[in-house]
Amino acid sequence: MKPKSRRDYHQKSFRNPYYLPKAKAKKNKSRKFGLVLIILVFIFCLYLLFGKPLKITAVQVVGNQTITQSEIQTVVYDQMAENRWLIFSQKNILFFSTEQTKKNLMEKYLLDDLKIKKKYFNEVVVTVKEKQAYLIWSTGDEKYSLDLSGMAIKKIEDSDLVIVQSGSNEIVKTESNQSGYPIIYDQSCSDVQIGNLVANKKLIDFIINLTEQIELNTDLSISHYNLVNPLANDIALVTAGGWEARFSLDQPIKSQIDLLIVVLQKQVKDQSKLQYIDLRFGDKVFYQ
Repeated sequence: MKPKSRRDYHQKSFRNPYYLPKAKAKKNKSRKFGLVLIILVFIFCLYLLFGKPLKITAVQVVGNQTITQSEIQTVVYDQMAENRWLIFSQKNILFFSTEQTKKNLMEKYLLDDLKIKKKYFNEVVVTVKEKQAYLIWSTGDEKYSLDLSGMAIKKIEDSDLVIVQSGSNEIVKTESNQSGYPIIYDQSCSDVQIGNLVANKKLIDFIINLTEQIELNTDLSISHYNLVNPLANDIALVTAGGWEARFSLDQPIKSQIDLLIVVLQKQVKDQSKLQYIDLRFGDKVFYQ
């Protein structure tokens, strides 16, 4: 008799091909969930990048005095109109370049300090510290603010000025400072560049001190100053009444003002008929 053959069931697989183990089913569900999550995150990122949640809607300006808020905002808006890295809109606060905006503002205005901050999620805050303006310099059809050294720190637009009619003359004041700055008309129409010296310190100091002394010691109202050229050693103060008081930069201000007061009190009876008083020659005073 032949021996009976034995069947070995140890190497057989009894797994049902239509039934997945729990671990593998759970792994597949995790993969699907991860894929859905990635897609949702991708969609959310696109929404943030190109949608409205991070769009800049406000530009706040702090610390400005002679520079108007609209001027600074215009520089910011111009930057927002450009794309970053050729693709991303700078209207989105994530891609707005504060460094480029700062560079553009510093090229246009002379500032002691400038800070630009993104205030999430929709605002840009520009904080400026301006160089102090002391005079307005008019040359040709253009006007500039000058600091104490005589440097041009800002070009002034007509919209920044307030023209006040006084008799036959116009008194020019800045919109941001109703008390007004002394204005000098350069009759040589010399060119002016922001950041360059327009006039020497001797002339600037003389005009500032003369303005203060006239306001303290007389009842005259100053319209403006006329200057032949930036290197001249004399200057004409034009009053609101239309006549000139001519001063020398080489003579003490006080002595010239004392002579002016004497002439007005003792020799000039009707200022409306006066054309000029020339105080440039020491004790000799000429008037007409």
